[in-house]
Amino acid sequence: EIRSDITYDGVPEVLGLKTAKASKLPRGVVCDNPNALWLHPNAVVEPGTICMTTDGPIIVMDGAHVKAGSMLRGPLVIGHHASISMGAKLYGNTTIGPWCKVGGEVNNCIFHSYSNKGHDGFLGNSVVGQWVNLGADTNSSNLKNNYGSVRIWDMASGDWVDSEQQFAGCFLGDHTKTSINTMLNTGTVTGVSALIFGGGFPPKFIPSFAWMDASRPEEATAYDIDKAIVDMERMMSRRGVETPEIYKAHMLALYKEQLNRPAKSSS
Repeated sequence: EIRSDITYDGVPEVLGLKTAKASKLPRGVVCDNPNALWLHPNAVVEPGTICMTTDGPIIVMDGAHVKAGSMLRGPLVIGHHASISMGAKLYGNTTIGPWCKVGGEVNNCIFHSYSNKGHDGFLGNSVVGQWVNLGADTNSSNLKNNYGSVRIWDMASGDWVDSEQQFAGCFLGDHTKTSINTMLNTGTVTGVSALIFGGGFPPKFIPSFAWMDASRPEEATAYDIDKAIVDMERMMSRRGVETPEIYKAHMLALYKEQLNRPAKSSS
């Protein structure tokens, strides 16, 4: 349950935040309650941004950049150095992690650090790992047509389980990537470094290091581990992050573990 009646005594001082009322609301920004909009002095909120705090506060951290025309609804946290695209629609119960780039429509989601969803497309009731890149107009379903409970792949048990949730979007492992116009079904789960492209809906479970053509899922192939690591290094270096040797070793171990796992059909 997300509560909006929690007090924040001491939190602003620790995080270096001030309310928009105390620090003066940025020019051209509309906010229903500046006392519930917390801004770091180094955060940038451009003119034309609309902030609604009726359901909870909005927190914009150090170095974050909210571009013109964005519509924000709390409770919402935009992590340090995150970038919100022009015209983005971010609904409540959402956390945008550090250094993420997020646009389009997002509702009730968690983004871990350095992930990109910079373009239009809907993502709801989802968890996005680190270093994920979602191509333009990637969309996820978060509700079945029959309004039933969503079954999802459980990594721990290695089988399908009933989430007992009516709303469940997608759960994307680190370094997952989608091409433009990708469609993700309700309750889609991906492993680490899964690549998705092609027309149609891909399977609801896509294993780690899989190249998945959604139009021909039966022809999915394994992502060469050497190429996968090179691609990880390329993405991380673009953000000024070095890929440690222990990180590469961890990815190699995950790759070998995946090779020994039995295949499971979609559900």
